[in-house]
Amino acid sequence: MKKLILTICLTALLSVAKADPIGYITNEAGGQIIFTGETCRLRGETFPELKRVFTFTRNGDTVEGCYYYESRSQLVMVVWADNGQRSTFPLRNVTPF
Repeated sequence: MKKLILTICLTALLSVAKADPIGYITNEAGGQIIFTGETCRLRGETFPELKRVFTFTRNGDTVEGCYYYESRSQLVMVVWADNGQRSTFPLRNVTPF
C-alpha cells in the first residue's frame, strides 16, 4: 500500500512545473539525494521532460542532475551533471517528504 501511495504521489508531483522536494534517498557519502518536481535546468539549458535532482555529502559537496521516473520498471533514473554518470534507484527506496 505504501508503494502504491508513493507511486501516485510521485506521478502526480512530476506533472507539476515547479514543486518543493518530493522525496529523498540517503547516499553513501552520508548525505541525501533529493528529488524535486522542478523542471531540470542545467548550464542554461531546460529539459522539460526531466526533473531536477541534487545530492549533497556530509561535508557539503553538492552535485545536480536530472531524473525521470520509469513507471513500467518502477525505477528512478538519474543523470548527474558533473560527470554524466547514470544512477538507477528502485522507487521503493525513495522516502517521500
